Amino acid sequence: MRVLPPPSLFASLWVAPLLLYLTGSQAAFCAGLPGDASASLTPAQQFYTRALGDWVGTAVSRLDGADPATTYFHLLITRVDENTFREEYTFYRIHPKKGVLERSGIQSVLSTIDTGAVIHQTCRGSGTILIDCEAKNESFEASGQAHFTGPSHLEAEVKGKIAVDGMPLNLGKNGKLQKATASWSFEDDQLIGQTHVETSFRALFFVRRFRVSTQLRAQRGANIQTVAGQAPAS
Repeated sequence: MRVLPPPSLFASLWVAPLLLYLTGSQAAFCAGLPGDASASLTPAQQFYTRALGDWVGTAVSRLDGADPATTYFHLLITRVDENTFREEYTFYRIHPKKGVLERSGIQSVLSTIDTGAVIHQTCRGSGTILIDCEAKNESFEASGQAHFTGPSHLEAEVKGKIAVDGMPLNLGKNGKLQKATASWSFEDDQLIGQTHVETSFRALFFVRRFRVSTQLRAQRGANIQTVAGQAPAS
C-alpha cells in the first residue's frame, strides 16, 4: 500500500498556524503603512497586516524519510477585526496517474492575538489522501498557540485529531496529531517556511506513527498555475 501525505495536513500543516520566523527589523513589517499607524501596532499585528491578501506556493514533503512529494496551495488572509485574522487555504496536487492538477483539500485557520501577545489559533480542514492512487477522505482539527521568542521570532505548536478513510483495520478512524511545529520568514517578498508533524493511528493493539517534514515557499498571487507549471486542470 502506497500512502501519499495528506495534502491538506501533512504537506501543509504550516498553514494550521501561520507562524513565521520574521527576519529584519520590526519597522519593516508594515512597509507602506502610515508612520503613526505602523508604530501603534504590535509585532504580531504588523506581521499579519503585511501578510494580508492572496498567496500561491509549493510544499515539498517527506513522509518518514521517503521520496519527496510536491503539492500546491492558494492562501487568502483576511482581517476579521483588529486582533483576529482568518486564513483560507485551497490545496492542489498533480494526480500521479492522470497527470492533471486537481483540488485536494481546504483548510480554515482563525488566529486571535490576545493582550499578552500570545496568538490563539484554531484550525479545521478536509480533503483527500491518495492510497494506492485512489482518493480517500480525510479531515482534521487542531488548536494551539504562537508567541514571539525574540524581537522578530515567532514560534507555534498545535495538537489535535485526524481521521482518514480507507486504511487497513480501520486504522485511520481515531488518529491524533501528537505535535506540529512550524517556522516562517519573509525573504524578498516571499514566505519561506518549514514544518514538522508527528501523528499516530491506533487500531486494537496496533499503533502506526507518521513523521512528516515540509519545506514551503509562497509568493504573491491568486493563480495556482504560476506555481504548478503547465499541468492541465482536471
